This record gives sequence, structure tokens and C-alpha cells, in this order.
Amino acid sequence: MELRETFPIPVNERQRVDAVEALDIAQEHDEPFFQYIADAVRAIYDLPSGLVSIVTADEQVFPAHPGLGLDRTSRTLSLCALTVADNAPLLLHDTLADPRAATHPVVTGSLKVRTYFGMPITLSSGFTIGSLCALGPEPSSPPAEAQLAQHRRLRDMLVRFIERPLEPSRSKAEAVAAAAETAQEEFLLLVSHELRTPLNGIYGLAQLLEIEDPSQQEVADGIVQSADLLAGIVDSILNFTELRGAVRLVEGQADLAVILRDAERRIASVAAARGKRCDLSRLPETLPVRCDATRLGLAVSCLLTNFVIHGGESATVGVEPGEDGAVEITIADDGAGIDASRRDRVLEVFGTGRPVRTRFEDGLGLGLPLASRIFELHGGALWLPEGPRRGFSVRISMPAWRFETAEPVSVSVGAS
Repeated sequence: MELRETFPIPVNERQRVDAVEALDIAQEHDEPFFQYIADAVRAIYDLPSGLVSIVTADEQVFPAHPGLGLDRTSRTLSLCALTVADNAPLLLHDTLADPRAATHPVVTGSLKVRTYFGMPITLSSGFTIGSLCALGPEPSSPPAEAQLAQHRRLRDMLVRFIERPLEPSRSKAEAVAAAAETAQEEFLLLVSHELRTPLNGIYGLAQLLEIEDPSQQEVADGIVQSADLLAGIVDSILNFTELRGAVRLVEGQADLAVILRDAERRIASVAAARGKRCDLSRLPETLPVRCDATRLGLAVSCLLTNFVIHGGESATVGVEPGEDGAVEITIADDGAGIDASRRDRVLEVFGTGRPVRTRFEDGLGLGLPLASRIFELHGGALWLPEGPRRGFSVRISMPAWRFETAEPVSVSVGAS
């Protein structure tokens, strides 16, 4: 009977396999660098075999396999599949002492592997495509830290070579990037939809509470406000995913001043609960604009939510003329600002202004990229002007032609 349960399946398996196929390295059996790396890893541990192992959908393929007379096996005979699934080193100095390996067919069968030291081959995209490993038929001593450090360096050299080969292939790079983007979008959609159901329950139940004690009512109000913020995060994820594809802007005449004031009203209660305020006194009474008002409102809401979560005690929203008749919107707060070393990163997807492990406030790093994309679709631009160390400022430029009176029109835009 064929064995089918000797390895776990990574959660991103389909996209991981797409990345492996896009790289096509499972077929590269004559690459000298792979042979060098495989030889070096077995020499570190003084073991008879070294492998560059690439795990496909149903096989493990060895572009380099000194000391082992096989260039591939079924995935059911793969200890490397465990390394791939865990995305962590698998260090077995005696395979019979580990319950995951003791009954594994590569241990109990004809290969009789008793020592296995594997490091995951993980690309910068996050996909683990295989393992750089050394193995032998006898148990050995646990690896020393110096040996593991050498092993990691070899693995890192291998990853760099795979991602930046001497003769790079643009088509391969684009295929791998596409697989990574697809995986990210599917993950975002899954998480968003899974969050929405319990979130709606929390929000609805909190609103139904009838509490006479004012202090307890404040707690209930806080639950509703927190649910509102979380709903905004979920909506940002869904909107960002939507904006990665083709987008049809539904344009019409609107009022930019009204859009800005409406966005401020949406965050006002949460801002007040945190002791924050937003000054809109510099806005004109009215400013007609041709735009997709819904999406433009979302972009401004993202920016103001960023202030509520990460900014100081007060923010100012202003509108002023720019170059060539353009209109510029500025949102500035008096908070701590962004670490200079991470200034460019906040405009990247999932980028944050401070290291995730040390920052005090939460956020996915989607607000600024989402807002930037919406303004770009309108022919505008968003940037972070250089300024003093204290405070955070965002500046948006909208082209002059959007402020000329025109009839409503729908414009198809292909997202890049």
C-alpha cells in the first residue's frame, strides 16, 4: 500500500509549489555551485551525503547529491518535507530518538538514515522550497553551534544564488513574484472574511447592551469603538486586495471639503476617547472636485485613522494651492513621528514606522499604501515631506483638471 501520511502539508502549499515550478531549479542537475554547497555541508558534519533538496508537489528532487546514488525520491520518503513544513532547522543526530522520524520510511526502509541535519531553503518571498541537508546511516553527536553557523552560512549563500543567479532569468523572477503576490492576496482575503463574522457579533451585541451604570456604559462604548477600528482594518485589507486588480473608478462631482469633514466625523468619537482632536479650520467652505468620492473618502479615512492610532494629541488638515494649479492636502500631527531608518518603509505594504516587536500601537501597515494607491488612481500622489524630527506629516497632490467642473463619468483603470 502506498504511503501517504509521512509529511505535513504547509498552509501555503499550492503557492509554494507554484514558486518551485517558476524557479525550475529542480531540473538543474549540472550546476557546479550546487555541487560545491552540497559537498561543503556534508564536510561540516563529516557525514557521507550532502543534498540540495527541492521539495515539489509529490517528489523531492536533488540538483546536487554527493554520496547518495539518487537524484530524486517520492515525497513520502522525504525528511526534507518536515523541514519545509516547519520552516525551521531539523537536527536529528539519531532519527530513532525522534517520534516524527523513528517510523519514517526513509529511516526504517532501505536508506536507513540515522543522522539528518537540515536547514530550510527559504526565499525572500517567504516560500520554503526545500532543504540543504547532510545525512548518514549511523547516529552521530548533536551538532555544535559552530557547525550550525557554517551550515546557515552555506544555506544563505544558496538562497542568494537561487534568487540572484549569475545569469538571471527575468521570466523566472516575474513568475516567482506573481506566486508570492497571489499567496499574499489569498491570505488577506481569507483572514478578512474569517474576522468579519465574529466582529459583527461583538459589534452587534455591544450595541444591544442597556447599562445604567455610567462607568460600565463607558466600557460598552469602548467595545463598540474598538470594533469600529477593527472593522476599519478589515475593510482596509479587503479594499487593498481589491485595488491590486483592475479598478473601475466611478467618478462624479463631489466636494473635497465635505469628503474631508465626513472622514473626520467617522474617527471623531474614537479620537476623543483617546484624548485626540483633529483641526479642520484651515479647510475652505467648499471645493468642488471630480473624483470617486467613496474611494477618496476611504483614502482620507485611512490617513486620519493612522493619526488616531499612531499620532500625537492633535492633527491639522489643510488644503492649499500647489504647482501648475494642483491642489495639495496636508495632514500633520504632533506625535513622535517615524524612525528615520524606516521612513521609506511605511509606504510599502505591511511596512510600519517602528519595528513590530518594539512599537506600542498596532496596525497592519496597509493604511498609507492603500491611501497612496487611491490617490495614484486619481492621477495624484502621496509623499512624506522631509521635516523636523517631531511630528508626522503626509502631503497629497491632486491634479488641477480634477477641480474643473465636468459631468459625471466612469473611468476604467488597470492597476499595475
